[in-house]
Amino acid sequence: LLIRFDRRTDQPQDWRGLFEVMGGSLGAAQFKVVWSSLGDVLMLVLDGPPNGLQLKNGTAQLKFLGPLAVTPLRTADNEQSNGSYPCEGVSPRIQGSFGEARCSGPGLVF
Repeated sequence: LLIRFDRRTDQPQDWRGLFEVMGGSLGAAQFKVVWSSLGDVLMLVLDGPPNGLQLKNGTAQLKFLGPLAVTPLRTADNEQSNGSYPCEGVSPRIQGSFGEARCSGPGLVF
């Protein structure tokens, strides 16, 4: 699962408080947290059995909790530490699957 932010963050390891899954579930699946070197891309890598994971292509969405988020994000731009949250709202429907990779823009390798 790949989530892009519009600016660098302080790369919190406790990501579960940032959003809720709609139309699916993360179940009890365990994920390894991988941030890009700039802290603007969060990748959650399945780290073990799926244990109830339900993220169906074209159905599941992420609801970002904004100011109600349990996990605060801090911007890392210009070495400032301002409180910052992802926008409140619902993401587009999830694309791809765990057996398929998809790149909808310029390639990103980190």
